[in-house]
Amino acid sequence: MPSIYQTILGDSFTKLHPMLQHRYTITTEKSFYGQGKMEEISGGSRFVRPLFQWGAKRRLFFSERGRDIPFFIKNTAYIADGDCEHVRWNRSFTFDKKERHFDAVMYLDSKKRKIIDDFGVPPFLVSTLDFHVDTEGRLHISSDKQWLKLFGKNIPLPKFLYGNASIIESFQADRDCFHVEVHVSNPLVGTLFYYSGYFHEVESEQV
Repeated sequence: MPSIYQTILGDSFTKLHPMLQHRYTITTEKSFYGQGKMEEISGGSRFVRPLFQWGAKRRLFFSERGRDIPFFIKNTAYIADGDCEHVRWNRSFTFDKKERHFDAVMYLDSKKRKIIDDFGVPPFLVSTLDFHVDTEGRLHISSDKQWLKLFGKNIPLPKFLYGNASIIESFQADRDCFHVEVHVSNPLVGTLFYYSGYFHEVESEQV
């Protein structure tokens, strides 16, 4: 059974760098675990920091910023809603003795031909995602429509409240590691959240 990323990318999946193909073949039989450092975590004015502090309680956002922050990622898949495969994205960032999380669950909506991303624990923000592969074999992910999940319903967000996400993931052969860059911005206040850094695949026991 192909992963949801193989399904959404179709023939483009084979244009990914071979190590990214390996990374995104996440199924109930194959998980991915990574460890590294985020070389920069920045963004967010003082006006939105209270929102980030609240989001930390739901493993959604966090207000801490810094450089060379230890980073861990776990991607595991499970079956829910009948036979629909869901992929957990559990990311943790360690600031001194404080650990912060940025968690989500992705699944494929076969009717919309889109991957849906549920952010937070429990889910609070929902977004559709677009995927494409560039000529250098890097994976680009961008957010599209967004909703708030309240009382079991998806409430559409007006575009001026969107957190527009842009992610680029690549494999750097010279460093033998994956590299990720995440930029989340809002039309009114600019950059909300930015991080970039690297990670290596590790055995599950190391994470």
